[in-house]
Amino acid sequence: MIIQSLVLLFLSVRYAIIDIETTGGTPKESKITEIGIYIHDGENIVDEFVSLINPEIPITAFVVQLTGINNKMVATAPKFYELAKKIIEITEGCVFVAHNVGFDYTIIRNEFKSLGYDYRRSNLCTVRTSRAILPGMDSYSLGKLTRALGIALSGRHRAGGDALATTHLFKLLLDKDPNKLSTFVQKEIDPQELHPKLDLEFIETIPARMGIYKLFNEVNQLLYIGKGDLKKKVEHHLKYDKTKKGIELRSEIARVEFQITGSELIANILQTELLDIQLPPNNRLPKAKELTLFQEDTSYFIIDKGRHKSEKSLVLMENGSLIGYGFAPFHFHNLDVMHWKRFIEVVKERAIVNDAVTMYLQKAKGITKVMI
Repeated sequence: MIIQSLVLLFLSVRYAIIDIETTGGTPKESKITEIGIYIHDGENIVDEFVSLINPEIPITAFVVQLTGINNKMVATAPKFYELAKKIIEITEGCVFVAHNVGFDYTIIRNEFKSLGYDYRRSNLCTVRTSRAILPGMDSYSLGKLTRALGIALSGRHRAGGDALATTHLFKLLLDKDPNKLSTFVQKEIDPQELHPKLDLEFIETIPARMGIYKLFNEVNQLLYIGKGDLKKKVEHHLKYDKTKKGIELRSEIARVEFQITGSELIANILQTELLDIQLPPNNRLPKAKELTLFQEDTSYFIIDKGRHKSEKSLVLMENGSLIGYGFAPFHFHNLDVMHWKRFIEVVKERAIVNDAVTMYLQKAKGITKVMI
């Protein structure tokens, strides 16, 4: 019954299958030169829109050679702001679908941002979806994948042709998946569900890195302290938590702070320390667990990921107790082990933190230890 309900639900959803061509350069610098949109109702194409766009900046020579779109061709084409309303209307209520959706979606959002409009759609990537539903293919590039599947692709590296081929690929994937691709749709943040003071542009800068984060309300009261993949965790609060408590929390969040640790162990330590000092209303202290205590008489460093590629994290343990943690430049291995202590920030001894470290060490795999 659940699967049948999902099928009925997603058959009623419309999808905007989109491809764009750009001037080249980084996503932040690129401007759109052509857009192709096919609206699909789960059974058939029900609408379409293809147009050249005047990017108002030069197209790079490489892109001209790749796409065949040159500066002369787009000189008299409509500018993006002249097509913005049409793009909003034709994709309204649709899932935004593209092959490597992150590229197309980011650039289209940037174009709308330059006009002062916050364009948001749930989205689906046919590259990611193809890898899951069609495993073992030699390549998942649009050209090679469609050729292997017998899908016609006329007008490669032109928005209309690529978008149409992606539409046929999408229909094949939709028909093969018993859940009608519902598990592959990435929900976007809905500003209407959030506190009006929450800075969504800041939220988008939160990296997919290990660390801790704090959620505050509009009067700067701490609501929650979390840890993990910062991007995924914060997005879960703002998009996916459908519990009553989660919905209430989402409406209160007016500010987010985060701290990258790189190391999962240090994220555990920091979160536990903070919770022991101040327990926010939406947190609970970790439940006490029966620990296998080690009668250690050794001291060692635990080496783990740093906050960025040029450093490593260090955690110092002595006789089974946490002494402190810190971050060292990547070349710290050249120093004598006894000199590593210069990178360590000693922490106040807390039983709850030692318990958290012990639990982590009991379940973690592949820990790098260096004895002192």
